[in-house]
Amino acid sequence: MFLAWINEVFGWQHPIIYTTPYPLIVQQAAQQMVPLVLYFAEFSSPDIHQEDFCRNILTDPEVVRICNNVFFWAIGNCPESLEIQRALLQGHQRAPVLVAITHDAFGRQMTPRTLTDLSAQEVVNFICNAVTVQNTQLQARTNRELREQQDREYQESLAQDQERERQRAEERQREEERQQREAEQLREEERNRAEAERRNAEAIREAREGLPPEPLENENTLTVRIRGPNGNSVLRTFFNHETTQVKQSESPM
Repeated sequence: MFLAWINEVFGWQHPIIYTTPYPLIVQQAAQQMVPLVLYFAEFSSPDIHQEDFCRNILTDPEVVRICNNVFFWAIGNCPESLEIQRALLQGHQRAPVLVAITHDAFGRQMTPRTLTDLSAQEVVNFICNAVTVQNTQLQARTNRELREQQDREYQESLAQDQERERQRAEERQREEERQQREAEQLREEERNRAEAERRNAEAIREAREGLPPEPLENENTLTVRIRGPNGNSVLRTFFNHETTQVKQSESPM
């Protein structure tokens, strides 16, 4: 009703007047970090009249321009208007015409600023101050969010570095364990090879001890070359009359 009256009497040259329910417009202002300017349309003092405000201030081009940076919310004579004023003014009897509500960097409502004696320049200054306060808080919030983002990025980078270091440590441990296994395997193979050579040497020694004395080569002997599985060969001289089976002579009693 109030907005329709302004449009009909004074035209459309005025700030954008929001008609969103009051709790919602406060929530939007807090979320978007935009100052909220309230205009109470009832007579707030004998020397300030509603028509004078609308004609001389509300339609002023500079006021219209500067109000583009805020939520301009108007309310006429109604119980909601009185309730909002009581909540904002906390018992003050004289109600202002304009109230600026801004929010801090955490979205919390700051102490409302009020203006009662109005001129177009005073309204411009009033709203400019509200925007300045809001921008200061917005910059504080931006700086805080930037620091938080930098902290998160640092923590993420630190976590990634720690994870890479953990993976490298695990890789080093696995490599050390692999080298230890290979070294142990090589030692085991060396022990087995040494044991096999020892057993082979022992077998050769025992075999040689069981052979009769080897005769010198002559017309009554035969030399035989015996090739082993490893490619080595052994020459052995036997008497012609000896068989392929050689019995170790018994020890004398």
